[in-house]
Amino acid sequence: MRNGHRVFDADAHVWEPPDLLEAHIDPSHREALRSRNDGRYRSIAPNPIQFGRLLGSEEPASTKANVQFRGREPHPDSSRDPALRIADMDLEGIDASIVVPSGVGSFCSVEVDLELAVHRAYHRYMAEYCSPYPGRLCGVAMVSARALDDSLVELRRVGAERWCVGVFPAVPRDMPLDSPKLEPLWAAANELDLTVVLHTFTFTPPYSPGALDGSFFDNAWIARSAAHPWAGMRNIASLLGSGVLDRHQSLRVALLEAGQGWLPYWVHRLEEQAEYMAGALPAGVAPFSEYIRSGRYFQSIELHEGERLTKQVIDELGQDLLMFSTDYPHGESWFPRATEAFFEWDLTEDVRRKLLWENALTCFRRFDP
Repeated sequence: MRNGHRVFDADAHVWEPPDLLEAHIDPSHREALRSRNDGRYRSIAPNPIQFGRLLGSEEPASTKANVQFRGREPHPDSSRDPALRIADMDLEGIDASIVVPSGVGSFCSVEVDLELAVHRAYHRYMAEYCSPYPGRLCGVAMVSARALDDSLVELRRVGAERWCVGVFPAVPRDMPLDSPKLEPLWAAANELDLTVVLHTFTFTPPYSPGALDGSFFDNAWIARSAAHPWAGMRNIASLLGSGVLDRHQSLRVALLEAGQGWLPYWVHRLEEQAEYMAGALPAGVAPFSEYIRSGRYFQSIELHEGERLTKQVIDELGQDLLMFSTDYPHGESWFPRATEAFFEWDLTEDVRRKLLWENALTCFRRFDP
């Protein structure tokens, strides 16, 4: 708790420890997984994109890390020992956190059998990781879009476990989220009361829109700046614009780490283009703002976008969709000053309560604090 408010971190991660994934994987796949161990499973794809050019030059960019935490770095073993993570959460004043993977989704670029085995191993690891703190830690189940039937069998198994509050689709970059092939996934998430969690990663598969056609010009700054919001824009347009929330009346969607300032603009543009290009949409799709305001769509806050942009989103679309987040333990995290920075914003106590706690509990309804 911080300043009298309970706090839910709606976008935090683990760096999946390779040895723990290897310990939890089916023995028949252990050697195949070990052979791809680069320390964090961040570059498992064949010929991974490097984004290595210095902007304005043909020279390579510096490999020096530019991450600057606002106080100290998170505990390096916090993804291995949940007690260390809880200690860091206590330092920030965070009561509860959803934990999203960092590298497991990248296995959509390897053989399908290994991807499924890694997902099962991740679920075992997460069950073990969250179980000592069931009222404070929760996570998401991985689902492979390439082997949906097998993934849904696993989803029904882990979807009943207390730690699991959401489903994380691992979708290859050439498959849109509105693909009819994914309809059984949305139906299962709706049935199991699991929130659909959409999150983009810049430097790992499935690569962001434009990455493989050279649109980022091999520059990490352009890639990082553009990847998350553009992927978020594309994903919610595909998913919500295709009427998924109409077909599945209890389904909830959470878009994480894509920023928030662009959302009002994007909603207005989508609605205008829906009139201009009505023939490209299914009949009966509601105005896009109705989906955003429905109480079933949520989006995490990027602290660096600040008070003014956050207020604009609230003014345009209401106070029931944004959720406080830190990105812990990734480099974008403001640890351990995230909550302190948020409380410097001039918000009413009612808005603070919604952004810090209530909206996340509505979003991740399965979570039991």
